[in-house]
Amino acid sequence: MYCQSQPYVYFSSEYFYRKLDSGDLPDYLLMAMTAMAVRFSDDPFFEGTRAESAEIYARTAWNEIFDKSFSEDYLLDVHIVQATNMLAVVDFTASRQKLAWVKIGLAVRFAQSLQLNKEPPSQMTLEEQDERRKSFWSVFLLDRLVSCGTNRPPTLADTDCTVLLPSSAVTYRESGFLPDLRALNDLSWNGSTENLDCFAQTLLMASALGRVERHTLQHQAGIDRFPPWDSRSDFAAIYSTLLNFEAHSDITRVSFSTTIRRYVKQNGTLDHQSAGHFVFSNILYHMNQCLLHHPFLLRKRLEPRKSRISPSFLREALRRSREHAYQLTVSLRIVQKQGLTLSSFYAYATMVAGTIHQLFVHHCDEWLRKSAQQMLEYSLEFLDKGQGTWDHYPRVVCQTLL
Repeated sequence: MYCQSQPYVYFSSEYFYRKLDSGDLPDYLLMAMTAMAVRFSDDPFFEGTRAESAEIYARTAWNEIFDKSFSEDYLLDVHIVQATNMLAVVDFTASRQKLAWVKIGLAVRFAQSLQLNKEPPSQMTLEEQDERRKSFWSVFLLDRLVSCGTNRPPTLADTDCTVLLPSSAVTYRESGFLPDLRALNDLSWNGSTENLDCFAQTLLMASALGRVERHTLQHQAGIDRFPPWDSRSDFAAIYSTLLNFEAHSDITRVSFSTTIRRYVKQNGTLDHQSAGHFVFSNILYHMNQCLLHHPFLLRKRLEPRKSRISPSFLREALRRSREHAYQLTVSLRIVQKQGLTLSSFYAYATMVAGTIHQLFVHHCDEWLRKSAQQMLEYSLEFLDKGQGTWDHYPRVVCQTLL
């Protein structure tokens, strides 16, 4: 409930338990999964020792992976990709950045060596094909999420990802096909994201995040051919992609809290796994908009330009940054109040929105000032309550307040 689809997913639950019962899962994979899951456990055995226990399980898994992966007679398989990707998340959230970068790099290379970025061989069973697809896209997703920073460009290029997007059997029957990433990124595509698996929608926004990262965080200032208000610019192309996603989803038509109710089971409890990717794709959408229109990042890109700047573009960019920061903070507040699983990445999303709120605290308009102050307090409250699950949340509080 707390790990599957939050946001990474590597196999269906039924397939995993069947392989577990038959003894087909390596110990290092089970150890890596335990290291991921132990922080959510309410077992008295782990009380007060969750962080230490997670580190022990992670170290045990990594030692076995290290020995096997550098052994001449070991043949790579999909399990080593899954486990290495999980361990990278464990290290990132524990602030072991150097080890985390080594592991995500290995996970990417292992996946490429196994050609997981391409369609699986047809002689494999449908479950094996599904496992390979989901495992690759989880590596792709982590590669995008950890690249939210300067001098950290994504490793996997969208053009190299020809494997089809993951989909449930129900979704496949309803839509009649499985699209790939290139088809969804094509603005002439006239399908609907409503028929897409929520994991596929998350990956579509992760792909957009990669473009946003390269444009706002990685791209060298001053080499843009066109200004952002020009329809031929990278800014305009990325914004069009986000609007295309918005046009085919319920993001602006139905309130977030209303849509969440679709994932309530008959017994009144929330289906955390089904809701996980729906929530994550929404958070990524608003965060993409925040980064694209962030006043600091826009200023950095516009400073080297000698030409005049469009005042109306700047006014609209400020409005959009505030609007999406507001929506992002409200959505995360609903996630927390509803008791939905908190992803480790939500801390970064909160920080992005929080820095925008902090700017508007100094606005000349009194209503905007008060609204921004309230949203900033909500952001800090979210991070404060989240530290019970993720140890890195308090560190993000300091960054938000700077």
